[in-house]
Amino acid sequence: MRYYPDSDVARLNSAAYELEHGSVDRAIQMLRSMDTPEAWNNLGVAYYQQNDYQQARQYFNRAAQRGLDTARRNLDELNKAGMP
Repeated sequence: MRYYPDSDVARLNSAAYELEHGSVDRAIQMLRSMDTPEAWNNLGVAYYQQNDYQQARQYFNRAAQRGLDTARRNLDELNKAGMP
């Protein structure tokens, strides 16, 4: 992100790194400034990691409605797990 701060790909990768290393709040902060289905899906993952299943479902739905298959699969898994 240091070299390409306006690049969605760089920001998504940086947020994914933060998620993988337990910095969920930092990842959420980075992703909220983005308006793409991929960012919404990753926000769903972040909220899932925080056990905020309602927010996770909202972002997975939003991304799935824009055609992101990964978000559809994540939503299906969330529903199969019976999360509220």
